[in-house]
Amino acid sequence: MAVFSRRRLELITAITFLSIVGLISVFGWLAYRSLEAYLDAQKRTSIISEQLRALNLTMSTLQDAETGQRGFLLTRDPAYLEPYASAVSTASATFSWLQRSFAAEPGFADELAQLDALASAKFAELDETIAIATEQGGAQALRIVRSNRGKDTMDRFRQTVAAIQADKRKELAAIQAASSERVGDGKRATIAFGVAIGIFLIGVYWYMIYDLNERRRLHFAGRSPGSRDQLTGLHNAAYLTRVTRSALKYADREKSPLALVMIEIDVPGAPTAPRERAAMAVTAARELAGAVTKPHTLARIGETRFALLLHAFRDLEHVADLAGRVADRLMLALSQSLPQRRVELRIGIAIYPDDSRAVDDLMHQAEYAMRVSSPRRRARYQFANPAHAPTPSREEVLAHGLSDAIANGGFALVYQPQVVLATGEIIGAEALVRWRHPEHGAVPPDEFIPIAERTGLILPLGHWVLAEACRQAMRWQREGRAVRLAVNVCALQLSDPSFFSTLSSILQETGLDPAMLEIELTERVMMDRSITDLLTRLRTLWVQVAIDDFGTGYSSLSYLSSFPANVLKVDRSFIRNIPSSARDSSLVRTIVNIGRELGITTVAEGIETPAQAEFLSRQGCDVGQGYLFHKPMPGEVFLALLAQPGTLVQHAGS
Repeated sequence: MAVFSRRRLELITAITFLSIVGLISVFGWLAYRSLEAYLDAQKRTSIISEQLRALNLTMSTLQDAETGQRGFLLTRDPAYLEPYASAVSTASATFSWLQRSFAAEPGFADELAQLDALASAKFAELDETIAIATEQGGAQALRIVRSNRGKDTMDRFRQTVAAIQADKRKELAAIQAASSERVGDGKRATIAFGVAIGIFLIGVYWYMIYDLNERRRLHFAGRSPGSRDQLTGLHNAAYLTRVTRSALKYADREKSPLALVMIEIDVPGAPTAPRERAAMAVTAARELAGAVTKPHTLARIGETRFALLLHAFRDLEHVADLAGRVADRLMLALSQSLPQRRVELRIGIAIYPDDSRAVDDLMHQAEYAMRVSSPRRRARYQFANPAHAPTPSREEVLAHGLSDAIANGGFALVYQPQVVLATGEIIGAEALVRWRHPEHGAVPPDEFIPIAERTGLILPLGHWVLAEACRQAMRWQREGRAVRLAVNVCALQLSDPSFFSTLSSILQETGLDPAMLEIELTERVMMDRSITDLLTRLRTLWVQVAIDDFGTGYSSLSYLSSFPANVLKVDRSFIRNIPSSARDSSLVRTIVNIGRELGITTVAEGIETPAQAEFLSRQGCDVGQGYLFHKPMPGEVFLALLAQPGTLVQHAGS
């Protein structure tokens, strides 16, 4: 069964995708912010550490300069001046770097300037002492050193460096604390993301386990012997009830509709034998199983009663369309298996939750709709709520009116004479079926015959046409006016296994000479070898075979030479433009010559002008048919025409 509707599955998929994308986006943003803050802190920490080292270097440089100075004063050895010069150079480079490093920090500008001034003053004092020692002697220089000259400058330098270092260490501690907090936020975001994903996956997993358990329960319930109908192999009524109850729970949770369709098959008139009803049930089950696919549920709930639970559908028109297609398929199959019986279908449809929210009441609504439905209505199905039923199209109206017309004599036959072109003698007629719909009036055969073929009603209709045509031919024969009567038969009728026995029974019941019956079929039928074998059997009864509309299908001389045909009927589309059209005239001439060479009678349809009749006669066409001679007419009028003295052709308008 369909646990998830398509719309719900799409919604769940979209929500899942958006949720995961959203969580990943939030996590990514938090991770990016944390990483950015961490990198900034690391960069700033590195700069401050370098600044602290540079400050320490200035202190050590001044001390190295003092040590070099004292060594020179005591020993007068110029070698001590090299460390002094190196210290001066290092101090100068260090102060240049500090100025660049503190350029973006206005708060330290004054302190850095003071430090630079103190360092310059200190180096000036040292230079002055070295100059005195060089000019006046070391004793004078030592007296200056012992007087602690410049000690105050060095103390102030140390204090300034210590103050700057203290501020920098505070800043470094603050940066490290903020960095630790950012890293903590990232860790907490990661944990929250993991927890959210875990909760989401647990929810999905629980939902899938619950859904799987329901599916397994229904699956094994469906496979148990007590859930199957022994005759058809479909599910039974008990299983349908269980599935419907579960389906309603799902539908209520997912806010999706369900449709319960009940189908009953009936054969009005004489009661059918149990074996025949069982065969009907098996045939119907086979066709329904072929028409209904998963996820829908199909069950047999009575002798000839079935139920269909639709778990997912777009709209009510979809339900009505499916019910119509099921009805057409059933009618086609049952009409083939019971060609001499009138089969009726009643279909009731109940919708959840519109018609009911309870299982038993929903089934009651569908059964009630089925009982009040009529196979003679425009549609064979009935909604429990008539407002749900869509307006049927003209084709649906005609399709569902054909069955009633067959059962109640809504069809009639008319007969169009066929005359010998050379003499004007009437030698036969073609039986044509006519239908007057109670609402739409006269419906042309080109419209209702294809519908009858699609719905399978062509079989009972064709049976009636054959039987009525043979009865009419016998009436003419009793009046001493025996003529050959042509009846159109479609490929679907010929493929019916009972066609030969049905035709034999009609001929036997009516007493008509088989040689006076002509079966007309299109040339496309020649391609089917099984139908060719059937027509060969018909020839053993001396029934005549005509190829209708010759030249419009898949004509093949090889098939024609082996096909058991007595008559070739030239299609009216070729006759319409002769003799003015050289192309059509050539085609007609060729078809007539083919018939003559094969010893087959040629009949031209749709003759409307004397020029057409004269051309066909000159070419050697045997028989003509069309409005030039006579329009189709009822059987009594045709008999009166035959009774007129003389055999010359009478024009339709005369």
